[in-house]
Amino acid sequence: MSYNREYKSSVFAMLYEDKENLLDLYNGVNGKSLANADDITVNTLTDKDGVESGIFMKVKNDVSFIFDSCLNLYEHQSTANRNIPLRMLLYVARLMYGMTSRRELYREKAIELPAPRFAVFYNGTADVPARVELKLSDQYEVKQDKPDLELKVTVYNINSDKGKEILDKSRTLHEYTEFTERMRRALEGMRTDEERREAMNKVIDQCVAEGILVKLLTERRDEIMETSIFQYDQEAHEWALYEDGYDEGIQQGMQQGIRQGMQQQELKDAETISGYQNQIATMQTEMAIKQTEMAAMQAEKATMQTKMAAMQAELEALRARVNA
Repeated sequence: MSYNREYKSSVFAMLYEDKENLLDLYNGVNGKSLANADDITVNTLTDKDGVESGIFMKVKNDVSFIFDSCLNLYEHQSTANRNIPLRMLLYVARLMYGMTSRRELYREKAIELPAPRFAVFYNGTADVPARVELKLSDQYEVKQDKPDLELKVTVYNINSDKGKEILDKSRTLHEYTEFTERMRRALEGMRTDEERREAMNKVIDQCVAEGILVKLLTERRDEIMETSIFQYDQEAHEWALYEDGYDEGIQQGMQQGIRQGMQQQELKDAETISGYQNQIATMQTEMAIKQTEMAAMQAEKATMQTKMAAMQAELEALRARVNA
C-alpha cells in the first residue's frame, strides 16, 4: 500500500494537539480538575530539533508541554519497550537545553526549571500491567541503591480490559482507546487497499455517529485513515518479527553469549600478554640505564686511578730529591 509521507502524526498526537483535549488528559493523569487550557505551553520537539518524528519513532507519537509548573512528556506506544526511560532522558535533555541560555548556565544564581513528569500510554497486544513504573537505573549495568541519576516513567495500559481506572478519568483517552480497538478489529484480515479503506470508513462513520472523537474524525478524516492503516501495518509487522524470531532469538542469544565469552577471554589474555610485554620493556629500559650509569662510574674510577698513579709518581720523585 502507498502512503502519503506527509502524514507523520499518529492519531494520539493529532488528538492532543488540541489544548482542551490535552487539559483533559493532564487532569486524568494527575487527578486534578484544572480548567484553563490557555495556560498550557506546548513545546513538543520536531524534526528541526533533531528528533525525527517524535521520540525517535517513524510516526510522531508524543507531546510535550509546560503546565501547572511542570514539564510534561506524554508518549503513546503500541509495542512494549524497556528503553523508554533512556529515550525520555535524551528528549528532556534537549528540551531543557533549549529552555536555557549558555550565559545563564555559568551564573551563580540557580536556574528555575519546571519539574519533569513522564507518562507513556500503551495499547499494544502484549500482556502489560495496568500501571507500571520504569526506571532509568534498571538499565544500568551495575545496580545501585541510590543512583546519582534517576528518571522514572509511568506506563499506563490503556486497553479497555486493563485501563479502566485511567480511562474513567479522561474522556478523550477513553474515546481514543475505543477508536483504536475498533480500528484493529476492522482491519484484521484485510489485505487490499480497497478493503482497508472501506473498513476504516465504516469505523470512522460509526464513531462519529456515537459521539467518539467527533471533531477530530470529522476535520481530519483522510489523514487519520492513512495514519491508522500505516500504524496498524507497522504494529502487525513488528509483532510478526517478534513471533517468528523468538525461538531463533533464543538460540542466537546462546550462541552470541558463547562468542562473547570467548571474545572476553581472548581480550583478557591479550591484555595479560600486553601487560607482561610492557613490564619487560620497562625492565629492559631500566637495565640499560643502570648499565650506562655503571659504565660511567667505571670510567670515572679509571680516571681517578690514573690521577692517583701520577700523584704517587710525583710523591716518589719528591722523596728522592729530598734524600739526595
